[in-house]
Amino acid sequence: AVISPSRGEITALVARAAVLAKADLQTEVVGEFPELQGAMGRKYALLQGEDASVAAAAEEHYKPQGPSDRVPTDPVSVAVALADKLDTLTGFWAIDEKPTGSKDPFALRRAALGVVRIL
Repeated sequence: AVISPSRGEITALVARAAVLAKADLQTEVVGEFPELQGAMGRKYALLQGEDASVAAAAEEHYKPQGPSDRVPTDPVSVAVALADKLDTLTGFWAIDEKPTGSKDPFALRRAALGVVRIL
């Protein structure tokens, strides 16, 4: 019996999760109820027959959203969450937008703190 997936299997799951991570943002449900982003991504992924780790990553890659929010622990979710947050940070750094405590309209400070908490 296989206890955990191999590195190649995890890589494939991470790649699939990365493709589906933001798919729920295009749905009418999330358009109408933005607080359901992530949760609907998980549900849609499960309904499509995706692996449970891929579905979990669709929801958990947004975490942590605050200091009291839990961090993802599934390896697929951790990889996608880090990639998403680092992509956001590097993209905004490239246009010279830095996270600050006083004003943070793009949630860059939260993304940076999320990276630190995940690591």
